[in-house]
Amino acid sequence: MRELPVPLGQAALITSSNASAHRCAALLKSAGIGVCALEDFAGEVDDRLKVGTVHRAKGPDFQGVLVVEVTRDGPVPAEHAELLARQRLVAATRARDHLWWAEVRE
Repeated sequence: MRELPVPLGQAALITSSNASAHRCAALLKSAGIGVCALEDFAGEVDDRLKVGTVHRAKGPDFQGVLVVEVTRDGPVPAEHAELLARQRLVAATRARDHLWWAEVRE
């Protein structure tokens, strides 16, 4: 995260669930990286990475976006797969210049 080609304050980490967002925020904080929950973000300029769910990311855009997708082994129900596809699209469109995708398996 410290080597992103964009300032942390211009970047966001987006997940599909609150649990994943909270887990990522805790890991980042423990590594000494400043974070701001997207639910608390009002558009002010600062040097903290914005972290939250795709639902909270609707609206603002960021110079760089890292999407963290937590996957489970096994089949995904069709309804859930469609929801994930829509969430992926929303998350990807929040990035102006840079987009990274990470998949974490539970």
